[in-house]
Amino acid sequence: FLKRLGAEGPDTQTTPRDEFLAEAIVVTDGTRPAPLIRDGFVDVDDPKLGGWRADIVGAEATIRHNIAATGRVLRNGKVDPDSVYGTAWMIAPGLVATAQHVLELMAEFDAGSGRWLLKRGFTVDFSIEDARARDPKKRYRVAGIERASPDTINNMLDLKNLDIAVLRLAENNLAALPAPIHGRDREAALPQF
Repeated sequence: FLKRLGAEGPDTQTTPRDEFLAEAIVVTDGTRPAPLIRDGFVDVDDPKLGGWRADIVGAEATIRHNIAATGRVLRNGKVDPDSVYGTAWMIAPGLVATAQHVLELMAEFDAGSGRWLLKRGFTVDFSIEDARARDPKKRYRVAGIERASPDTINNMLDLKNLDIAVLRLAENNLAALPAPIHGRDREAALPQF
């Protein structure tokens, strides 16, 4: 697809699969930097930040809060490429939002009941960052599926489909769950499908 795009330019005919793949492309020219996280904040000395540095430093408290409320969805607690399924962020006490396409990897749809059935072994780990040991106190088991989009993503980009799901986390009795990003109560944070 990228070779075809380079050869044909802006008139390239694309399929939904092409568009899904293109969505994963990260821009590294500084217009949308993806800096490393260290000690709960962006590495402000990263040259990739370019003109974003002053804005990031000015919003440090908010960014630190949001980073603390964002975790990786893992299978069997591993961080290898086959076990990292996506990201999730706290939206209300005990609830995280993730992408529907992530949920589709974590669960199977039961047509008889019309519900998604969660596979075993999934956690959300809020301690993963560059060059830092993981903290087991910040890992929480995915206890269930609170809400799932009625749309099936099935690895295809279709902007008419809602690519969001809400998972319920279990307390781990080691540490409190991170504070939600927006500080909403449980019902206000849930998407209405």
